[in-house]
Amino acid sequence: EARYSRKGYLHSRYLIGSKPIDLVNIHLFHDASNFTAKDTPDFYSAKRRNALRYVLDKLKTDYPDLHKNPMYMFGDFNFRLNTKDVIEYLCGGTTQSQTLTTDGDLKAIDYMRGMDRQTVLRLEIKKFDYYDMGRFTMQAAREFRKFDHEYHKFIGDLHELPVRFPPSYPYSEDLACGNQFLGTRCPSWCDRIFASPTGMKAVKDSPVEPVYNSLSPDGCVGDHKPVFLAFTLRINEEEPQNGTSSSILDDLQQSFQQVHQNIDNAMSETNAMDN
Repeated sequence: EARYSRKGYLHSRYLIGSKPIDLVNIHLFHDASNFTAKDTPDFYSAKRRNALRYVLDKLKTDYPDLHKNPMYMFGDFNFRLNTKDVIEYLCGGTTQSQTLTTDGDLKAIDYMRGMDRQTVLRLEIKKFDYYDMGRFTMQAAREFRKFDHEYHKFIGDLHELPVRFPPSYPYSEDLACGNQFLGTRCPSWCDRIFASPTGMKAVKDSPVEPVYNSLSPDGCVGDHKPVFLAFTLRINEEEPQNGTSSSILDDLQQSFQQVHQNIDNAMSETNAMDN
């Protein structure tokens, strides 16, 4: 039975000066069950892979000149770490204890370590509760980059600057805990910005160093952290370029700080009214 989905893509083209630029905003399928992701790692990733290949092929067919213009594809790709490999990496040497529902279905798996059988990880359909979730933000979680495999299927079509920011999902939506993971899924770099070969050349030709990063590391902006790519696009080689990637970043950070201040003010006013 098919259901309506919020997943899809939106392609737009802009003319900046005399240079056309293609932007593709995309949202791919998520992992519905941690158990399925653990037992059959390719189950969900194959659906994302097929969908992304469909979009790329359709863009090439509908817009034969696409390769001539810088193209940037961005959004929630829902790319996940290989859950099976991550669990084996985190829980090596542990013992497992399963909890079943009254109907005999699997409800939870506890991975326990040591003589006192302390739970290292509790896994449920929508729970990934690791005892040290902060590990996924330490040093931008570089130790987990080796489990980020899904993008590799598209090397050649899509290019990406080095990822040096923490996983972008899933974060707490509690305003007081914006820098903490939610504990529902294995933290992953779901939100990405990729460029076509022509688009990446434009990034590397930027007269100032490009910046690829996430925003609002400590503030609450939802369960995803916004990701941005800032660079200076050369429109006319003879014209001076105004602005720098760092100034763009400053503007973005100031905008988010203003949003957080507005939220704090609104909460203060609400609390005052309640009292």
